[in-house]
Amino acid sequence: MQQAKTKLIGKYRKGGVFVIDLPTGRTARIIVSGEYQGHVSVYTGEILPLWSEMEFIKQKTFGDNRAYQIHPEKAEYVNLAEVLHIWGGCQMIFFTNGEQNVRSA
Repeated sequence: MQQAKTKLIGKYRKGGVFVIDLPTGRTARIIVSGEYQGHVSVYTGEILPLWSEMEFIKQKTFGDNRAYQIHPEKAEYVNLAEVLHIWGGCQMIFFTNGEQNVRSA
C-alpha cells in the first residue's frame, strides 16, 4: 500500500480530524468518528472524492474489513458540502430473493 502523509489537525468526538495526502496527488480532510459505528467523512475540495481515493481511505481506516457507502433515496439527500462517507464496524441488512441477510462490516 502507498505511504501517505497524515496529520492530525483537531479532535472530533471520539475521533479526530486529519489531513491525508492521496495517491492521486490531491489532499483530503477526513473526520474519523468511532461514535457512529466507525464513520469516516471525506472532503477533497470542490470536487467529490474519486472511487480510488475513497478506497485508499477505506483501506487506511478499516483495512480489508467490509465497509459501506450509502446511497439513499433522493428525498433523503442532505448535501451540505462535497463530502462522501464510509461506515464500517456496523451491521447492514440486505434483501435477496425475499430473504433477509444481515452482514457485519
